[in-house]
Amino acid sequence: MNEVRVLLSRLVGLPLVTLKIGEHSSLSLTFGPNESNSDKEAQTACLGTWYEDWKIFDQDGKLLLARASAVAAPNINFGAYEDIEMFNGKVRLRLSLGHYVEFADRRMNDDIFYAFLPDHVFVGYAAKSGWRYGPSGRPWTGGKPI
Repeated sequence: MNEVRVLLSRLVGLPLVTLKIGEHSSLSLTFGPNESNSDKEAQTACLGTWYEDWKIFDQDGKLLLARASAVAAPNINFGAYEDIEMFNGKVRLRLSLGHYVEFADRRMNDDIFYAFLPDHVFVGYAAKSGWRYGPSGRPWTGGKPI
């Protein structure tokens, strides 16, 4: 888990600029600079899941949004990326204003969490294979275990 934290440490302090609920209730969180500049894409990261097993909680642990109730992204300031951890078998993203996002591990073989980081780095987690990383700018060969 420490290696994952190191890989994602460059995101600390980057604000959540987009929260998108997609097909099959997937969730995509984009972190990056708010201002428009020519290097914005190089500083942007996209984290989330292709599946529906996610929940967003407030700082008191109250459920704010879950895939079952998700039809549109809420207009809430979630703050910036703060940390990532494993909690009771779930991937948990901590945000600077106390909110957190949990990704469950019901799918054994598929990634339940992904992170597309600057510099074309991919980090993924699947319950069966654990954490792995590799380049995102070319065909995926399974990555290296972390």
